[in-house]
Amino acid sequence: MADRKTLHTLEVLSVTREDAGQYSAYISNAAGAAYSSARLLVRGPKDPEEKPAPDAHQQLVPPRFLERFASKKVNKGSSITFSVKVE
Repeated sequence: MADRKTLHTLEVLSVTREDAGQYSAYISNAAGAAYSSARLLVRGPKDPEEKPAPDAHQQLVPPRFLERFASKKVNKGSSITFSVKVE
């Protein structure tokens, strides 16, 4: 997880097709909650490029993280929960 002011990034190293799927984050504090979700598509070198549909009506405001995610290891097919504090 990388945090550069308003950009927060989850990096999957040595990505394989098995890493493809839906990744979601739910973050809450006393003032409210934020949710974000993205689909990861892993393409091979000869796969056609898929472009996401634009969503011009949604204005996103990122949360401010007060601490970083901790590194975790999980078994293939298992779920994992990352917890952090945000402002």
